[in-house]
Formats: sequence, C-alpha cells, structure tokens
Amino acid sequence: MNRRFLLVLATAIVVVVAALAVQRWTNRVQGSPVPALVPAVAVEGTDADPAFAVRIRAESAVYRSGEPIDIRAWLTYAGPKAQETLVGSGSGLVVFSWEQLDGRLRQDGIWTADCGPYTIDLGQPLAAPFAKSGAVLGDGPEAEFWRQYFEDPVFRLPAGRYRIHALTNFFVGECGGPEHRLDAAVEITVLP
Repeated sequence: MNRRFLLVLATAIVVVVAALAVQRWTNRVQGSPVPALVPAVAVEGTDADPAFAVRIRAESAVYRSGEPIDIRAWLTYAGPKAQETLVGSGSGLVVFSWEQLDGRLRQDGIWTADCGPYTIDLGQPLAAPFAKSGAVLGDGPEAEFWRQYFEDPVFRLPAGRYRIHALTNFFVGECGGPEHRLDAAVEITVLP
C-alpha cells in the first residue's frame, strides 16, 4: 500500500469518528429520545389461537425517562366466516398491562364487567392504541407515581426495563360462548 492511500484512509476515519462524537454530543444536548448511535428499532410480539391473533408493537425498544412510549396492538380474525360477532367488555377487546422487570411497578389490565357486541371482519385487524387502566388506591410508597401516571394522558415510564402486554378476553357469538384469551408482549428499556 502506498503512503498516500494510508493518509487518506486515516483522515477519513478521523472525520467519521469526529462526526459521530459531535452527533452524540448534539443528541445529549437536545435530549434525544434514544441514546446516540442506537437506532430506534421497533419490537413486536404476537399470540394466537386457531381463529384469532393479537399483535403488539412498540415503535422503539429504547426510550428515555419522560418520553412518550408509542405502543399499539391489533386483533385479527382468521376463522372460517367472512365476519364474526365477538362479545366482550365495553372497555374494549384489548387491554394493556405492564410490569417493571427490574423494580416493583406494575399495572394490570382491567376490563369493565359489561358484555358488549363487536364485529370483526376476516383478515381486517382491529387497532387498539395503548390505554391505561386502573386506579390509585391508598397512600402507599408509589401512590404519587400512580397519581401522576393516571393524570398524564401520555404513556410514560421511569427508567427501567419493562414488559408490556396486549391482552384479550372475549367470547364468540354471545356472553358465555367460546372464550379467547391471548397475551402478546414486548420488552422495552427506559433510560434515565
């Protein structure tokens, strides 16, 4: 190799490293939603039985504390009819729950006890944006966190590792008919 080629190569490496360092510093100053040099890669999870599937998607596997967390789910019918009647809670066919894998925080998915009708078309997913469910009870050690959590219309979590679930619990045809319980989950990390 000639010396000129090595000099050009070394200069190019220095320029790339300097550009990455400037980008990392800029991202820190601007409060980048993910750490510098870590691409926002979506994560998905699915659970299915012969007739139905629930899929959950987080638009990134990594967020920063205080940043909105983008989670959605879809329920899909793959049964023998063109359209099926489902019966489930008036709060929706899909609810969300989450647990902190490296801490004590946990939100269970809660359905209302009513039994309302829904229809779903073959191969046409029903979308379910993330929704919080639950209430603040008492004045325990996390009571202030839960008050702020439920008052905020946006889904945000403190630093930690989390598993987020999209859960279904519905009947086909009428209340008490064939029951379908599915649980799809994704894991995300929230950085300080």
